[in-house]
Amino acid sequence: LDQTIFYPEGGGQPSDRGTIGAAKVEYVRFQNGEIIHQVTGEVKEGETMKIAL
Repeated sequence: LDQTIFYPEGGGQPSDRGTIGAAKVEYVRFQNGEIIHQVTGEVKEGETMKIAL
């Protein structure tokens, strides 16, 4: 994603959970300068998707 509202795990706080399109966001982490979203379902590259917490 080029933008996200999801807060990654850190500082003793769990990561946010929610949805990206129809995919369920299970876990969010900060790795190598990027925010990584672990999802169940499919997120297609290049599509505009609605995200929700």
